[in-house]
Order: sequence, then structure tokens, then C-alpha cells
Amino acid sequence: MKNILRSVTREKHLDHMVKVTPLIFLGYGLQCYFLMNMNTQGHLTKHLLVLGFSLACMIGLFLLHDVYHQVNLFENHMESGWRFFGKKKTINYNEIERIDVSEKEQKFASVIIRLSNKKKIVFYFVDAPEELKTWIEQQKSSESFFLQAA
Repeated sequence: MKNILRSVTREKHLDHMVKVTPLIFLGYGLQCYFLMNMNTQGHLTKHLLVLGFSLACMIGLFLLHDVYHQVNLFENHMESGWRFFGKKKTINYNEIERIDVSEKEQKFASVIIRLSNKKKIVFYFVDAPEELKTWIEQQKSSESFFLQAA
């Protein structure tokens, strides 16, 4: 079994969702109330229910992503995948060409990894993204140092 040196967490995004979700639903409820009172035809009910269901599904999928999508970092590679599917994608550090962070100095942000084969991999809602970027770059540089020495 390989030793996991670090895992990507999304706790700060979960905390943010817990704070924001009630406000989103309150705003949606108020909009529905006003639209229903202004509507004289009565045709909006089905549409508002579909939109409400879509909103609930979207927030539920965000939460599923935060809880069940895993990114584990090892000495010379990282693995990402979904817990319940069991299939994981392996990315060797020597394949990484560049790492970008979507928003600087934020509690959570997206980390964009560009590979040497021009593919782009994005990890969404990552805690401490700048710290993660630095850690991966250090692992990559230490791996290239050992490859050159061999």
C-alpha cells in the first residue's frame, strides 16, 4: 500500500455552503411568493417547482462532490477519483507542465493543472489552493532532481 502524503480537502467550501444555502432557499422562496401573488393566470406553479427542484439538485451535487471526490497526493504522483466508483486517475508529477489557481488569496478556489500532453485537469473548491500548488511544485522539483541524479 502506498503512503498518502497529503489529501485535498474541501472543508471550507462545505462551511461556506452551510452558511449560504439557507439564504439561497430563502431568496428563492420569497421570489416564488411574490411571483405567485402577481400571477393571475396560475401557470407558474409547475415551472417554479421544476426550478426549485433544480436548485436543490444543484446544491446537493455540490455537497456530493465535496464529500466524495478524493484527491490523494503521493511521493511521485497524485490520484483523483470518486469514492463510490473505485476508478482513479493517476497523474505523475513529471507530466505536470503548469499549475494555476483560479483566485489568489482565497480560503478555497479551483486548482488548474496543465499537463505536458496539453490536457487540463481542474480540482474545484480546494482548501488552501496556493499552499497545495507550492507543495506539488516542490514534489515535482524534488522528483526531477532525483531523476537527474540517477
